[in-house]
Amino acid sequence: MSDYYYRGTTLSAHRPSVGAWVSAQRGWFYLAGEAYSVKLPTNPLAEIILSGGIRSKIGPFDLDFALIYFLYPRERPSGLTTETDYWEANGKVSHKLTSTTTIGAELAYAPSISNSGAWATYAAGKIRIDLPTTSSPNGVNWYLSADLGHYWFGTVAPVFGGFALPNYTHWRAGVAFTYSMFALDLSYHDTNLAREDCYVFTGDPGATPGGRINQISNPQGLRSNWCGTAFVATLSFKLKNSK
Repeated sequence: MSDYYYRGTTLSAHRPSVGAWVSAQRGWFYLAGEAYSVKLPTNPLAEIILSGGIRSKIGPFDLDFALIYFLYPRERPSGLTTETDYWEANGKVSHKLTSTTTIGAELAYAPSISNSGAWATYAAGKIRIDLPTTSSPNGVNWYLSADLGHYWFGTVAPVFGGFALPNYTHWRAGVAFTYSMFALDLSYHDTNLAREDCYVFTGDPGATPGGRINQISNPQGLRSNWCGTAFVATLSFKLKNSK
């Protein structure tokens, strides 16, 4: 990836990132693991995502319910923050509305996001539109996709100041091309987070002063660009064992 964006914020400080994932399913039940290179305030070795749950098709709906653990090994303390591992319960549903259009929704809850003490609820809607292949090279498929999501947060633990994390909305729109096992995704990302609130949410160590001061959550008025506009290119390939 040219930049690792997750729900509207960069996890790689606007630098390239590499990742790998594996998933195994038996009947309705599955286990999955993912690993990505990241650049975060605590300088972890990587982001490792472990998940397990139920994935099935019921009638016209594809369902996915999972428990997910976000692990950041070998973190170094950053201010009062020592480790940011956390759990999330996640549910997804999708439906093929027409032969070319698929819609979906996602709902997630974390009791202590990034181990901050603040609960987090995330909801998103998604759409994918498969485009005609008559004008594309032989074997190449392409589609448009878009996401719109919103995060609600509680207050962080008293040791971190006891303030509420800033709620925010993010959106993504892109076009993707697939050929055999390969996929190239070109996407635009943005949020409605002010740069001062972006610093509060991310703790960006490269944040700059000069912004709006909040005596509780941001007394220095630091500003971060980790939540702003970004164009991201992702090249991936998938190997599947159908046995």
